[in-house]
Amino acid sequence: MPAQITLSPDRSRIVWLSLVIALLACATASPVRAQKGGAALQIPSGWSDSYFAKLDRSVAPTVSVAVMEFSGGPLVEEHLRFRMSDILITELVKAGRFGVVERDRLDAVLSEQKLQKEGLTDVSSTALQLGKLINAELVVFGLVTSATHQKVDRFAYDLMRSEVSVDIRAVDASTGQVVISETAQGSAEAKVVTTAKGEVVSGRSDYDALDVDAARDALEKVAVRLSEAFPLVGLVVQADDGTVFMDAGASRGVKVGDSFVVFRKAREITHPTTGEHLGWEKVVVGEVQVSSADARLATARVVRLVNASVPIAAGDVAVAQPAATANGGKRR
Repeated sequence: MPAQITLSPDRSRIVWLSLVIALLACATASPVRAQKGGAALQIPSGWSDSYFAKLDRSVAPTVSVAVMEFSGGPLVEEHLRFRMSDILITELVKAGRFGVVERDRLDAVLSEQKLQKEGLTDVSSTALQLGKLINAELVVFGLVTSATHQKVDRFAYDLMRSEVSVDIRAVDASTGQVVISETAQGSAEAKVVTTAKGEVVSGRSDYDALDVDAARDALEKVAVRLSEAFPLVGLVVQADDGTVFMDAGASRGVKVGDSFVVFRKAREITHPTTGEHLGWEKVVVGEVQVSSADARLATARVVRLVNASVPIAAGDVAVAQPAATANGGKRR
């Protein structure tokens, strides 16, 4: 019969306390998990190695874009008496991915070189010339295809509605190729209450403000589409104990909950025959999620590492994941 070991009450308490401490240590020692199974981390689409050159020069890793005036003939002259391009510029700046060429500088170059100022004809030639003259990387052309007004009698009030549709072409200024072709429609509504004599009690009876809101609704969609094609890029400035600090903050559109893939530049890839530079090998290190965002600095926690023995470090590049990817295929 095997011998039985009886522990005193004090020793029993010590043993149990030791077990509890050991279990807690195992649960908290490694909050970051290495990548195992599931979808492998990949650099989000839209990345270009040209961002490396900007990061090396301490230049903001954004795309330089010139927004041309929108054309549309009478639709613009009679209905939309405001600059559609200004609305789109505002939305692009808010996205944090673009550096916009100043309007005065663009207008001066267009006048001096006698280039077309608006429309969707000969966009490739115009974009190529602007790329050389003002160092634009992307040129956006717009055409207003419709602008309609509608007034519906709802008995107690009138419902006023404005709809604006636009066609957009975004052209790569280095190749002249159209990289994005998009159609977007926006709308806006307002209630207007009048007396039996037709005097306005509340609301506005003109369409000017509604036209602006409808145009903004359409151009916000355009800005989202452009932003999806050009990723938000930042640099890791400090990393320790599962916390990462990046130089892209709220002023560039970073929000709490945003997910970034982190990678680092490795070997240069050259052509074996000509020696021409072809690009850089890129090694994905891990994934982080933003926990707080100041104007110029974002703090993120490490969600997972590709290799537990290779931590994220200062100098690594962080690229924002599209919302659909970061949330398991569901848009936020």
